Amino acid sequence: MSQVLEMPKDEIQTSLRMSKDLLKRLKQYALDNDISLATVVREACEQYLEKSFASATSNTRRTNE
Repeated sequence: MSQVLEMPKDEIQTSLRMSKDLLKRLKQYALDNDISLATVVREACEQYLEKSFASATSNTRRTNE
């Protein structure tokens, strides 16, 4: 019998399309670091957005000066 895991109320489940190679690399990274694939993807997205936001904010400041 399979076990159903409950997600925290502030999280949703989604699906993504990516190359087989990228998925393989993500899974290996998760395995090497003893974390879930979901955690790897979530943290990568958060870091990407933080970096992108910081870059956009920096560009806006230069434009407004």
